[in-house]
Amino acid sequence: MQIRVDVKGLIATLKNTVLFAGDDDTLPMLQCARVEIIGDHLYAMATDRFRIGVNRVQFKSATNVSSGWAILVHRDDIGALEAAYKGVKRGTLATLEVNDTGMRVGVDGHAVEMNIVARDYQFPKVAQLLQVSGAHTVPTASTILNSEYLADFKKARRSTGDMVEVTFPDETNKPVRITIRDYFVGLIMPVRLSNQGEEMLEALGVTA
Repeated sequence: MQIRVDVKGLIATLKNTVLFAGDDDTLPMLQCARVEIIGDHLYAMATDRFRIGVNRVQFKSATNVSSGWAILVHRDDIGALEAAYKGVKRGTLATLEVNDTGMRVGVDGHAVEMNIVARDYQFPKVAQLLQVSGAHTVPTASTILNSEYLADFKKARRSTGDMVEVTFPDETNKPVRITIRDYFVGLIMPVRLSNQGEEMLEALGVTA
């Protein structure tokens, strides 16, 4: 399968997703982003138990590609990808050759190619958690959010003019939904109990 995508859009999608990845060595699956094809977009998802972040970028073109392909990419590989193509001009296209073992990335006019090997971990099933019950743009009750965690959602913007929308659930102590235009959706757990990370982990289906 081959995908052609704007390299700046690809890197923004990946690096702004791993803002929400974990750093716990005992949970290596949470140090990765799940990268997958859905329709005509490449999606990336990461979670650290307290937050979830999902980004997407649309293909410019694709060959022999169908929804369902997915791999786990470690945050270090995403950092290396960003460093390799940091100076590439906006509008330059990258070619992704993808399969079940990883993906090879090449960029037009750039001599460096990168081979990213998929990590063999089981990523938690988090899609259902993104369906927040409620559409309130103001809290229905007192809601306390971690300001440092919240700041990372601002970093996920691709432009300083992009507005961040916050949606609060009907029930208290449930995840708060954050969206940025049509390219980002995420969740953040409210601050309440010292074991909130363990509760989120349990909801994600991960056993420590």
